Order: sequence, then structure tokens, then C-alpha cells
Amino acid sequence: MTNRICVILSLTLFLCAVVPAATISYNTSYTGISIAHSPVVVGSPLQKFDSALGTLISVRLTLASITYAGSLDWDNELDVVTDVTLEIGAEVTVSTIGPMSVTTTVASKTDSKTGVLGDINGVFDVVPDYAGDDWFGITGNTTSDSRYDENNLAAVLTAFTAVGTEYFDAYLGSVLKKTVSTTGGFGMEGYTPGVTDGTITVTYTYDPIPEPATVAMLGLGCIGMF
Repeated sequence: MTNRICVILSLTLFLCAVVPAATISYNTSYTGISIAHSPVVVGSPLQKFDSALGTLISVRLTLASITYAGSLDWDNELDVVTDVTLEIGAEVTVSTIGPMSVTTTVASKTDSKTGVLGDINGVFDVVPDYAGDDWFGITGNTTSDSRYDENNLAAVLTAFTAVGTEYFDAYLGSVLKKTVSTTGGFGMEGYTPGVTDGTITVTYTYDPIPEPATVAMLGLGCIGMF
């Protein structure tokens, strides 16, 4: 009976000494980044994992974005009546070390108009007026999206690990997604850029280095089992 009690006590001490995985996160925010025809890219620093905390198990990169509406206009320059469909949206992407990247797709807005008249001036406009019955325009949605990428490959974990405090760059890119479709007209396009705000977060999951008291408990457990 005494031996059984000792074994149970030892196993209890041993199990109590097992340290569960822990997480730590760092983030950076951005505001007012323009969404244009060509990608707009900005860099933000985020902290690497400090190896003094323990052994890195996985890294997660999260992008939470909010996009505020831009507008898309179309002005018919042909002397024909046409139907037109406009679509406006955006993509916001963050990329970092190696293969780590996340893309949020902001919900597109689509609208159509039938019977858009031909050019009311009767000639090709050097500067479209985006007005009158030969014009159609839409304002995009204001939407949000959040996505993540997680990786546990050894090479990636090594690249995200440092001794002490070090940083890496998270590159944010935003680009316009649009479509103009007509049944016969031809026209000029006008676009007013929207903007995007959001947060980039890196989360590290790791096996922590046991505290001295935990190590002592582990030693007691092993002695008891012996």
C-alpha cells in the first residue's frame, strides 16, 4: 500500500510539473492606406519570438482589415444607347518572412444601369464630365474581413526566432479590384480611391522554459518514481 501511495504521489508531482504550451502576441495598426489601381505597399515592424521564453512551436499571422468605400464612374463616349455594369472592390495583403502571407478580400459592390444614353455632347470628351444621362457611377461598400496564416515548419520558426528583442517587417499592400461591362458603349472611367484601416498581429505558440520551482517539482517527482 505504501509503495502504491508513493507511486501515485510521484506521478502527481510529475504531471504537475508538465508545463503547457503558452502564447504571446504582438501587433501593429495602420490607418488611411489608399486603395489605388497599383498596389500601395507600406512596411510595419513586428517583434520576433525571444528564445529566452522557450521553444517556438508555431507562428500565426493575422490580418484584420476595414475598407472604406471608394467610387467608380463611367461616362459613355459613343453615340449609342447601352447597358452598363460596374463592380468595385479591393484586396488587402500582408506578407512577411518566407511563405507567410495573408490576403483579405473586401466584399465587392456591383450595380447596373440600363439604357445609358449616348454621349450627350456628340463628340469624344477629352475630360469626361461624369454627369447627365450618359453617365453612371457607384460607391463601394464599407466592409471588414479577418484571416490568418499559420506555419510550424522548422525553417520558418527559425526565421521568426531571435535572441533578445529583434523585429521583422510586415509589408501591407492594397489594390483596387474593378470591372466595367457594357452592351455596346465605350467610355472613360473615373475612380476615387477608398482607404483601408486595420491591424496586423503575429502570435507565437511555444513551450515555455519551466520556472525554477517547476523544475524542482519535476526533480522531486522523478526521485519519487525512482
